[in-house]
Amino acid sequence: ELFQSVLLNCFMFIYRQFEPMSTLKNDGVPLEHHPAKSNFGPLLDDFIKEFGCDPAKANEIAAYLSARPPIDTEAQALIRRTRNKIAKRSESAARAFSETVDALRACSDLSNADDLIRFIITCSSGHKTERSQRAVRIAAANESLLNNSRTPMRAPSTMSSSSTRTLLATSTPSSAYSGSVSTIYKKIFLPMEVEVAPKPTAVLNGRCKGRTVVCSEEMIRQTVWALMGSEGRYITRGAAPEDRLIVAKHCAVDDALRAQLESLLCVANAYCDLQRIAQRHKSGLLEQAFTLCLSDVVAEYVAIVSKLETQLTISRESVTPLLIQHEFGDWPLRIQCLAHIAANNESLKGTALLNNIYVAYCCTSQDSSICYSLRQILRALLAVFHEVLREWLLYGRLNSSTSEWMIMKEESAHYEDPWIGGYRIVQNAVPIFFDCSPKICQQILVVGKSMALLSSMGVADRSLAERRHLFSAFDSLECYYMPVEMQKFFRTITGFYERINAEVMRNVVVEFNMRTHAELVQKHFLMTDENLALTFYSQIIEETNGDLSALDSQKACRAFSSAKATCDSWPAKLSTIARVDATCGLMEDELGVLPSPRDANGGPIVQLKYIANAPISIIFNEAAMERYEHMFTFIWTILCADFQLVDLIQKYSRLMYNAWRIWPDFRPLCHLFSAVLARMAQFLCVLRFHIVHSVVEVHTHKFNMELGEWSNDLDKLIEAHEQCLHGLEEGLFLADESKDVRILIASLCDLIFEAVDLHSKFISELIACTATKTSSRTIEDDFEGTARFEFEEERIREEETYQQINVVYLPLIRNINDKFVRQMSNLVEEMLHREAGVKLSNVAMQLDFTGYYLRNGVKTQL
Repeated sequence: ELFQSVLLNCFMFIYRQFEPMSTLKNDGVPLEHHPAKSNFGPLLDDFIKEFGCDPAKANEIAAYLSARPPIDTEAQALIRRTRNKIAKRSESAARAFSETVDALRACSDLSNADDLIRFIITCSSGHKTERSQRAVRIAAANESLLNNSRTPMRAPSTMSSSSTRTLLATSTPSSAYSGSVSTIYKKIFLPMEVEVAPKPTAVLNGRCKGRTVVCSEEMIRQTVWALMGSEGRYITRGAAPEDRLIVAKHCAVDDALRAQLESLLCVANAYCDLQRIAQRHKSGLLEQAFTLCLSDVVAEYVAIVSKLETQLTISRESVTPLLIQHEFGDWPLRIQCLAHIAANNESLKGTALLNNIYVAYCCTSQDSSICYSLRQILRALLAVFHEVLREWLLYGRLNSSTSEWMIMKEESAHYEDPWIGGYRIVQNAVPIFFDCSPKICQQILVVGKSMALLSSMGVADRSLAERRHLFSAFDSLECYYMPVEMQKFFRTITGFYERINAEVMRNVVVEFNMRTHAELVQKHFLMTDENLALTFYSQIIEETNGDLSALDSQKACRAFSSAKATCDSWPAKLSTIARVDATCGLMEDELGVLPSPRDANGGPIVQLKYIANAPISIIFNEAAMERYEHMFTFIWTILCADFQLVDLIQKYSRLMYNAWRIWPDFRPLCHLFSAVLARMAQFLCVLRFHIVHSVVEVHTHKFNMELGEWSNDLDKLIEAHEQCLHGLEEGLFLADESKDVRILIASLCDLIFEAVDLHSKFISELIACTATKTSSRTIEDDFEGTARFEFEEERIREEETYQQINVVYLPLIRNINDKFVRQMSNLVEEMLHREAGVKLSNVAMQLDFTGYYLRNGVKTQL
């Protein structure tokens, strides 16, 4: 029964629709002879007979059905679209439509319910009659208006009340008029109708081909939807999210109306931009606060648009563009300014975003409409900044979600200590309101690092409650904007800085006896204790039996431990906090066993390793101890050369006297050895005096003065230690600008080691020959004749041996002497004329106070 009722209604509508049709089609063929009638066959006659239609209308129905285009719309999409269109006008009608569709689909005898519903929607629209009647009224009104003058004028309206509530979006002249007939555009948003001058008829294609009439209420409704960011049929946008809302191309609007619509669409596009920016995911706390605050700022705007939408849907009140502009007040300017500010700051992060909003707020007049919105945004951003700053100042914690903040921590294995854990100030991220107080950023950094250090040490924070109370007394906006409150806030941070520094000095520098550790490090790495250095060298010689090439890590460690115990250089009570060991030989690494470091001659390089627990490692950290190791290597090389030369000189006079007595021709060789060793001793004496008294004592004394109990700034101690290390490196020629001097000193030390080794070999051969000659003379006194002749031959062979020794060693020591004089000349020249670094003219004059090297250096080079 339901199926028959639907078909009856459908065909009855077709019958009523075509009842007023003329008997001629547009092509002039009578309907009774129209070929479309035969297309339906007896089935159409059966339907006419079944439903009681007039048989005379059979040809008209057949022609209509044959002229209908095929329906290619997908049924589900068409039903959903129709449901949405009905819902825009009446929710009750939409529910009734949904109930009808569900009833048809539930019918068991109807297998193609969706196709039937599509046919009904397409062919039986309830508004078709109304549209045709409206088209007739508009055509009549246009025909009457065209009879009047074409110039703009006021005239009584010939249109009915129904037609005055319509907007002629597109009007195409009928076939009765030529193309010269102009179209009349009317604007109904003004209090009275205004007829404007006719314009040439637009050539329209596609969707707007033919007449397109838009209801005024529908146009206003879509405008209100656009103000909320939604598009419709007549106000559309492109496929991309950044595309702008515009009046559709198929909707022809006069200039006055278009200006009003475009003004409102600028507001709608600004709101869309704000929505797009607010919906983007942000990782940082400041960025999230910015996007969330944008939604809160435009809440008043959304409320105004919702009120207008309510007037359209419920109250049915008259809404015009002028009314919308009046309701908005200053919001069009405010929301466009907000959209501009949000677009400019969309890509910024952290305090860079905060700085831009802060500057915009400061540059905006307090009486302007945008100032209140900017104040809301700035307050939200400053609240987040204030909370992050509170966590840092009170607890020494950094929020991991805060990107591009003024303080950041570098995650690196090199920084394991809470104090030197990579905390640094990011200059590009410093808030602009801190520029008036340059020291405040450094104080904030020190306070946070101090709290992190004390927290890691487990020290009780006795002033936390008081500092928390002082910090909570400030408003998050006024303390960064109002000058008086800002000065109070800065003074409070300065008070935190002074109090925390006192806590750090008491719990770190004094409690852990930092000064004693500094003296111990300087004593062992800079070898300021002559007794310790000589004892360590003697223990190494004893461990290796005089062969330094056989030194390894175990022997070096035993020698150094024995030297520390003998000299009592490292207190036992400090061994649990820090310790120092010597290493050489094979060293273990995470990749396996690595060979020990060797010098240019293949000899082992002795190194010291210092390991300290926190908080001692705050000052003597890994980077600082690595620089101390380079200093020790340089000083130890000079000490070894000096100790070996001293040992040689102590035995030299007796050995040289024996050589002269054994064979007088050794005198030139011995004199040359004496001259070379004297020059080398004088070079080492001047160099060691410069290192001890002009470098080590000066810079270590300055640093030790900073470690007094009156000092109350740990960062100043670290800076003083850094200056001490820098001065030591410059004085010990370890800086880059002193590279040439350092290379020359190393080559001179190599020449000293070579001369000592050459002299040792010479003395060894001389002692062997002397022992043989002494025994021969003893035997010579007991024999005569033939035996005496044999002993004479033996003496001649000994003299030949002495001669060979003299021939071999004299060129070698002369070569070493020439090299030494040439290198000393270059060293003195470099020290006198160096342009960068520490001036060394005083050291150069001590090395060559007679001008010998400068006079003879050129000769040796030639």
